[in-house]
Amino acid sequence: MKTSWKKWLLRLVLAVLALVTLLGLGSYWTLRRSLPILDGTVDVAGIQSDIRIERDALGVPSILSESMEDSAFALGFLHAQDRFFQMDLMRRRPVGELSVLFGKTALNYDISQRKHNLSVVAAQAYEQESPKNRSSAEAYAQGVNAGLSQLGKKPFEYYLLGLEPEPWKPEHSFQVILSMFFELHDSEAQQEYHMGLVRESMPEEWVAFLCQKGSSWDAPLEGLPMAPAPIPESKPATGTGSPLSTEEPAKPGSNNWAVGGALTETGAGLLANDMHLGINNPNTWYRADLKIGTELRITGVSLPGVPGIVSGSNGSIAWGFTNSFGDYYDLILLDINPAGTHYRTPQGWSAFSERRETIKVKDEADREVVFQGTEWGPVLTRGGKRYALKWTAHHAESLNFNLHDVMLAKNVDQALALAPSCGLPPQNLAVVDRDGNVAWTIIGKIPRREGYSGRFPVSWAKPGIGWTGWLSAEETPVVKNPVHHRVWTANARVVSGKNLKKLGDGGYDLGARAKQIKARLFEKEGFTEKDFLAIQLDVEAQFLSTWKDLFQESLKRSGDSPSVDKARTLLAQWEGYAAVESCAYLFVRNCRARIMGALLTGWTGPCKARDEHFQPYQLAQTESPVWGVLTARPTHLLPQGFKTWDDWLVAQIEAELSEMEAQGPLQEQVWGKRNTFSAQHVMSGSIPIVGSWLNSQPVPLPGDSHMPRVQGRYFGASERLIVSPGHENKGIFHMPGGQSAHPLSPYFLKGIDAWASGEPSPFLPGPSEHTLILEPLTK
Repeated sequence: MKTSWKKWLLRLVLAVLALVTLLGLGSYWTLRRSLPILDGTVDVAGIQSDIRIERDALGVPSILSESMEDSAFALGFLHAQDRFFQMDLMRRRPVGELSVLFGKTALNYDISQRKHNLSVVAAQAYEQESPKNRSSAEAYAQGVNAGLSQLGKKPFEYYLLGLEPEPWKPEHSFQVILSMFFELHDSEAQQEYHMGLVRESMPEEWVAFLCQKGSSWDAPLEGLPMAPAPIPESKPATGTGSPLSTEEPAKPGSNNWAVGGALTETGAGLLANDMHLGINNPNTWYRADLKIGTELRITGVSLPGVPGIVSGSNGSIAWGFTNSFGDYYDLILLDINPAGTHYRTPQGWSAFSERRETIKVKDEADREVVFQGTEWGPVLTRGGKRYALKWTAHHAESLNFNLHDVMLAKNVDQALALAPSCGLPPQNLAVVDRDGNVAWTIIGKIPRREGYSGRFPVSWAKPGIGWTGWLSAEETPVVKNPVHHRVWTANARVVSGKNLKKLGDGGYDLGARAKQIKARLFEKEGFTEKDFLAIQLDVEAQFLSTWKDLFQESLKRSGDSPSVDKARTLLAQWEGYAAVESCAYLFVRNCRARIMGALLTGWTGPCKARDEHFQPYQLAQTESPVWGVLTARPTHLLPQGFKTWDDWLVAQIEAELSEMEAQGPLQEQVWGKRNTFSAQHVMSGSIPIVGSWLNSQPVPLPGDSHMPRVQGRYFGASERLIVSPGHENKGIFHMPGGQSAHPLSPYFLKGIDAWASGEPSPFLPGPSEHTLILEPLTK
């Protein structure tokens, strides 16, 4: 009887294992059937001529077609085959349609997005497009749907969700562009709101001090660094608070720089561009090489969901972007009647509009939400007050495919003339041409303001205050062929004076990164592609070196103690780089964060009292006031309980040292342990056991925020591109991920190792390994 029981148990276990194996094999073969088509011939409707698609060892496609429309079709086909789920998420995010996929966990996010009413904006943008651009959008949508239908099975993410993918519509591409507005802009106008809190809560001298427009780190193309604001003579209304280790949020940004032909071996301009974003798997960008007819070739990165090349080279020009952080939104103070039903306008009282939205929620009943609006934009409630939000993304005319015209430009002058008409989040455009010209401008629509600066919330109830249209090409700032033949941007202030007034301040980054890039560009009088790559990979900690010196001076003047001696020893090991093995770098970085957090939190106590959600790092240029106080050392701002600023600084250093030691042996607390990167798939955390297979392997990486090689755990260079128009064969390219989002694809995460190591890899695709022909269905 006992033996029989064991036999039956063994049979049961074997049966379960067999079932699991069969299910696993079934899942595996289902997964394999959703792989993209790499070779063969496919008949498709919607194209005029044969399209040849060649893929190299990294899966980078070269698309050979006879027209722009067929090229758009083929790119849509490839995007759908390799990245459809990513595209679907991108287009749903701005319009608040994620609950359809993820259920109630996404509901609050969708509600927040729906107030912007962007599905209407995207539809309007599509309807008012030029015939040429509409044709591209329609051809691309046809290609997406053809590519999706040619998969043997739907993309694997939809199996996990138990859903079917929806067909792609032309207006969905405009929704994808809108998703980049959210990626790159302060869509809730948080900086403006927080600066408004400072103005409401503190004396004017503190407002000027805390809301500075720049610092000594500035390195603009036009003008000089700004002088610091005077230190207030009064004390803040509350104490300085306790030391807080507050981490600065990473800003979506980028680097680009370029030199004219006078500084290159070939006489053509040379461009570098690395766009800093949150990095996921798959990566934001999709590489593509478009060959149209016999003469036109455009190579670079595309955005899945949108036709065309975003940044790259067409043989005549090369172009790249960084986030400009101009002021493209405003919070409008609303003067509301006692009943709360009307707000004041220059024409008198106006009733709030109401818009009812139905949100579909997976496995739940639909939710109905009502949104209030004004003639200027949606209503936001902050700190118990109601504001209207005015944002360029709310305007259909700020959204279009005119970047395609830049993609076809023959020289710098053509690109500069076209830039203001382009519909995308306004960006710093660096552009060079094969004749050696180099230039910078803003690409995208810039609002023209009247009657106010835009830095703080103001009422628009009186005449003469508000937006009066968009800057024309003639009004848009331009720097072309400067005498030193160099341009550079790194999300910091680029211009000064009247041009800065035009662009406004939407949260410019500290200028340390721009200053270091500028210094590198003036170290030499000639550059090659490898010289530019060395700058992109530069991790010298010039910015934090000034803080290290400050700490060493305070420790030198301090009495001896075991902790002080440890701190001195650690700082003596300073290597000067954000290197993975550096404990000293992590220590200095942590000490700065602690000190910044403590002082800013203390100074802004009145703001916190007015709104408990106040965050000092939402203010612009926080480095300048803190550094100004630490170098001037005014006694009236010395935190309570300390006799000197040195005493206070040493106390913060000792506290940070103690906190690091509590986490383990000090020698093991190195920067690479904190700065370990992994590209994460959005659904990896929801898949038991094997979900981590969708992520890249964790790897400690050098680099940090205030240096050219920006690198964080989930943030950094979403691509590195270095190219000279007409000399693309010498170009260099990196990307933190592969072409395909499919875990069984040979191109899944392919190329990420070169990105991580900095090993040069070619800008142009390599030899063809696979060939796919798309033929017209009527052929």
